[in-house]
Amino acid sequence: MTQATPIYRAIMLEIERRRVALGFPMEKFSEYAGVPDRYFPKALHADQPSGRQAQWGTLQVIVDALFPHGFDLEIRPRPGAVMSADNLKAKLLQLKANIDPRSQRELMRELGRKGGMALLARRAPQALRKQRRNAAKSRARALSKERRIEIAKEAAKKRWSTPQIIEVSRVP
Repeated sequence: MTQATPIYRAIMLEIERRRVALGFPMEKFSEYAGVPDRYFPKALHADQPSGRQAQWGTLQVIVDALFPHGFDLEIRPRPGAVMSADNLKAKLLQLKANIDPRSQRELMRELGRKGGMALLARRAPQALRKQRRNAAKSRARALSKERRIEIAKEAAKKRWSTPQIIEVSRVP
């Protein structure tokens, strides 16, 4: 699998923004642009295992379908790092989240997970133990008495069960 170049990712991001703005469904866009069936999603996600990086001629066909009256191209410097596959994925999620409530939840979940992991990496081990202890207490409060007893019995059974002895024969 080859990695897409940053300029390719930037062009595909702008193409996707235009497609969304025009309201073309992704399933029908490949047919509308005149490219093979389901080619556009593969070209958009070129860094994925099932993705394909489109050739310049194919990109021209796609752009002509989105901008039938022509277009201007401007390349200007911007602050920040070059566009990576993760950056493109995040920008596509943000773009999709404007219309789809489910995508908004997915985006917020992913951003929350990344923020939580960054926070955990910065915290001291003592603070982590305290946080885990508080989480366990709040989980226990949320469970019913019967369920807590059941969990305790299962834990005791595992704790006090005899380990199985595996006999190993020696080969001379």
